[in-house]
Amino acid sequence: MTVAQPSDVARFTLSSLLDPEVADCDSCLGRLTIRLREVSGVSSAELESGGAVALAYDPAVTTPLQLEGVVRAEG
Repeated sequence: MTVAQPSDVARFTLSSLLDPEVADCDSCLGRLTIRLREVSGVSSAELESGGAVALAYDPAVTTPLQLEGVVRAEG
């Protein structure tokens, strides 16, 4: 039996965290979402309309502040 992990959702507006060239680059954003899915505790990373990314994560493993740091570092 699989036990569901608790999850929260963090949303980040990419234009406020990334250089404009990166925020407007589809392939860059694709690489960013792949990297975010690799972060321990993240169960999904999806681009949303309006230039945001939504991350489902386990709050026992990571925090929104840590996730924001990954977005900034990878962008």
